[in-house]
Amino acid sequence: MAPNLPRALPLVLAVLAAAGLSACDPAGGGSPVQERVLGRWGMDDGASAWLRFDADGSLTGSDGCNRLSGSWSVDDGRVRTLGVVRTLMWCENLVEWIGDLDTLEVEGDVLVVFDADGGRVGTLTRP
Repeated sequence: MAPNLPRALPLVLAVLAAAGLSACDPAGGGSPVQERVLGRWGMDDGASAWLRFDADGSLTGSDGCNRLSGSWSVDDGRVRTLGVVRTLMWCENLVEWIGDLDTLEVEGDVLVVFDADGGRVGTLTRP
């Protein structure tokens, strides 16, 4: 069996590499939820809340004044945010709800934002 090992080694390495790459996909490995959430939600007009989900698992956004960033993944059909940090500038007439995001669900062209207690805190639509 040892003489066949050199011929099988490239195949074994290719399979292991492919398995390792798919296991590292922070956004759920191409799940339907991942595909629906990718991209921008809300208007980036400098005064409105928005979020952007990238395929590499990164998350950026704004509450209309403060910027936020972190990462995201898909767990049990819901988008979960991880390590979200944001600036804390004072802004007149700002309704701060986007900073409370914890999990999100995609309902058609609407992204529903939930806080850590599972309460619905707001929605964003595709621009």
